[in-house]
Amino acid sequence: MLVTVIATICLANGTCIERTVTNEATLMQCGGAFALQALPKWMEENGYTARGYRLAKWGCVIGGKRERA
Repeated sequence: MLVTVIATICLANGTCIERTVTNEATLMQCGGAFALQALPKWMEENGYTARGYRLAKWGCVIGGKRERA
């Protein structure tokens, strides 16, 4: 079953944003190993690290992409 990985990243001033990292992760990738390896790489590749963002938290939504209300 595929899950969507959502990351909350924040600036030092407390401004946070929520971004979809992938819609194609497995349940196993949602554990600690995913955060330690894939999320920092994703932040670097998408320029968030260079702009001063830090990873605040991440979560997984089972069954695909979560839609905002």
